[in-house]
Parts: sequence; C-alpha cells; structure tokens
Amino acid sequence: MAVVRISDFIEDSDFAGSRKSGEKVREDIEQKLKDSNGVTLDFVHINMITQSFGDEIIGILTRIHGVDFIKKNIRLHNYNDEIKNILNYVVKYSNKFHKEEVA
Repeated sequence: MAVVRISDFIEDSDFAGSRKSGEKVREDIEQKLKDSNGVTLDFVHINMITQSFGDEIIGILTRIHGVDFIKKNIRLHNYNDEIKNILNYVVKYSNKFHKEEVA
C-alpha cells in the first residue's frame, strides 16, 4: 500500500485548508492508486483540515467511485477525531451524488 503524507503538501503548518493543496494531494492519490493496491493517507503533523480540503482529497473520489471504493482502497493513519469526523461527513455527503453504472 502506497503512502501519501499530507504534511508534504502543506507548507509550515499543521492545518490543511485549501482546495488547491487538496487537489495536489488527490492527484497524488490517483497516481498512486494506479500503481498500488491502495493508499494510506498519513496525517502526521496535521491537526486540522477544512471540509473543502477533505472534499478535494476524498469527496471527489467518492462521487466518482463510490463509498465501497474508498473503504477498499483508502486507509488513514495518524489522524485525530476532528479529521476523522470531517472525512466521514465528506464521504457520507459525497456518496449521495455517486451514480452506480448500470451494465
């Protein structure tokens, strides 16, 4: 499983807040998912994220692939309860907009 360290995308802060930095993280996640059997998001040194950042890194992927894909392919590491709550909210909300493909 590949690792994406969130702090590598955030300059001199323990706060991940912008969609721009979230977009860079998501692009890294997408690339690593092509080359591995999953991704661990490591939140070491990150104490808080915004809902916008969470939407960029997880919400968009949920809307595209669905919650089962997220559960199967994305793991979290070194996160606190606030980060977990924001990401859970984003996944739950975004899953409402996922459309299953019909064969």
